[in-house]
Amino acid sequence: MSGHSLSTMSQEGSVDSASDKALTSSEQRQPRRRPAQRRAEILEAAAEVFARKGFERATTKEIAAQAGVSEGTLYNYFGGKRDILLALLNQMGESASAAIARMQNGSFEEMLAQLLADQIRMVHRRPLMILLLQQAVLDDEVGRAFDQMIAGLQRETMNQFATLFASGKLRTVDPFVAEEIVGSMMMGLTIGAELAERGWHHEPLSPEVLGKSVVDVIMKGLRART
Repeated sequence: MSGHSLSTMSQEGSVDSASDKALTSSEQRQPRRRPAQRRAEILEAAAEVFARKGFERATTKEIAAQAGVSEGTLYNYFGGKRDILLALLNQMGESASAAIARMQNGSFEEMLAQLLADQIRMVHRRPLMILLLQQAVLDDEVGRAFDQMIAGLQRETMNQFATLFASGKLRTVDPFVAEEIVGSMMMGLTIGAELAERGWHHEPLSPEVLGKSVVDVIMKGLRART
């Protein structure tokens, strides 16, 4: 290796080191954050970087800079990009589970319309579903985590529908069929919203109007009234 190459590597290493030191110094001047808050900030930063650059091209250095922390601080919370992606997937599952738990609250139609609108707004803020699906196919560990999340949400949704059927709030059908209809619709709307966010699909309706319109079709169907 030439002396010039060694000099260049040394300079690049010095730049990276200086950058990390500057971030560490900046962190020290900031008010102390609780670990949970810092972790959440890193995840939010990662979501922005992943959405902008994709998983493969994103780096932990960029994620740390977006979060306003040193790369060393990031590694205090996560082992790397895969761990961050798995944490984002877990966040998504917890959010969906909380929404499913609200299916018994008040009017089913209003609850479902609100759930759809919230999902679409979340995708506009954090367009990650296509990336997660891609990584679930390419990475066995991410794929297993995605499969476990979907299976858990399916069970929770079927249980909620069974309760709604037993209470007489909805017409009784196979809970699996009801879950597949709502789950597939949610996935389709999520991907459609992400495509719209990236300029590849046109959504002429607001999240609220779209949510209410979809629920109206689900509850009343497409058959003409006679």
